[in-house]
Amino acid sequence: MHTLKRFSAPLGVILRSARGLRIADKKGNWHLGLRRFSFCSSDTSFNPITSALLENDKIKVQWQNGQHSELHNVWLRDHCNCAKCLNQETFQRELDLLEIPLDIKPSSVTTTGDILELKWSDNHVTVFNSDWLIEHAYKPGMATRVEDWVEPVLWDGSIISSVKLPNITFESVLQNEKERCRVSNLIEKYGFAFVHETPTDVSSIEKLSNALAGFVRETNYGRLWEFSNEVMDHADTAYTAQHLEAHTDNTYFTDPAGLQLLHCTFHDGKGGESLLVDGFHAAEVLKQTNLEAFEFLSSHEIPFHFKDDKIQFKANGHVIELDPFTNEVARIRFNMYDRDILNCLPAEDVTKFYGAFKAFASVIRNPENEYWFKLTPGKCLVMGNWRVMHGRSGFTGLRKMQGCYINRDDFRSHFRPKYQIYKNQLD
Repeated sequence: MHTLKRFSAPLGVILRSARGLRIADKKGNWHLGLRRFSFCSSDTSFNPITSALLENDKIKVQWQNGQHSELHNVWLRDHCNCAKCLNQETFQRELDLLEIPLDIKPSSVTTTGDILELKWSDNHVTVFNSDWLIEHAYKPGMATRVEDWVEPVLWDGSIISSVKLPNITFESVLQNEKERCRVSNLIEKYGFAFVHETPTDVSSIEKLSNALAGFVRETNYGRLWEFSNEVMDHADTAYTAQHLEAHTDNTYFTDPAGLQLLHCTFHDGKGGESLLVDGFHAAEVLKQTNLEAFEFLSSHEIPFHFKDDKIQFKANGHVIELDPFTNEVARIRFNMYDRDILNCLPAEDVTKFYGAFKAFASVIRNPENEYWFKLTPGKCLVMGNWRVMHGRSGFTGLRKMQGCYINRDDFRSHFRPKYQIYKNQLD
């Protein structure tokens, strides 16, 4: 059985949600993780407002379950969503923030069931329902600034190997909205998905990208790639036949690509197996086994670069980047090959960096955390570059690849509205 050290019980799956870290053993029993659950629930119908009292610059809203929220007057006025304050077609603000006094107070506060109504000195009326207030309340912080979204399942090699990934075909993704959502759901849940029966012409990569995100991201590698180990098109180790350690791409971009598609269209030799490592899982393992290393890599930026005879990219970034609201891991920027000259740290932090980085690399290279498989013609890999690290074994013979990048915003903007429709029908 898979175990994650320093937890009190053998663990099979880790899920991270807006309500904290949740851990499931392989029998499906749930254990409370590191973050405290808030009273907030996605079902807010059981939390009507019992009272709302004006207290200086804020309103104290009391909920039926005994909890309360404190919301500032200026915040409440700023978030009025009536037609005068919020354009109902564009969903953009119409109210000028400069017109709201910092010391604004409502002239009256009334509640009816799940409705809070505020009347201001200029007779403008603002109305909120409890669903909206609970979802967005910030005191106490309820972590619902993380939207209703797919819960990531963190995995190691044994866990992901036991998951029966659905057989989703290229044509079904292009023709069926729900199938597109299934692929997107898998990417959010596990960090990757396979699309089978993908044609080997490069235009199919673009069609698949457009179906999932609407756009292909063009970089210095072009819009769509077709490359092999015969020609060194770019100054990159990926264009060789040698072994590639697990890494994320574009670490030298200020905004690394959110997703990557890879499709092996031909290989007449041996080797060339593909490798995936769940970076979020690796970061969680590091956090549990070496908190000092985790905190260093999530609080110090290091430099990355790309250079050929025409261009040069440089960017600094956290190896482990945390979400500023939830403090959970949001992005991994890990690439041994693209590290630039380490000249940005004070002297006392240099050895700390090497210790922390090596500790994280050791977790990533632990065979227990690796997932190996063979990419073959027709089997296209779509993976989240902010989460999943990829690599490959060395190989012989000629190996031809296709691929492209996708912006994370483009991908999520297409998936987000459809997820609300199909979220209870996705596996």
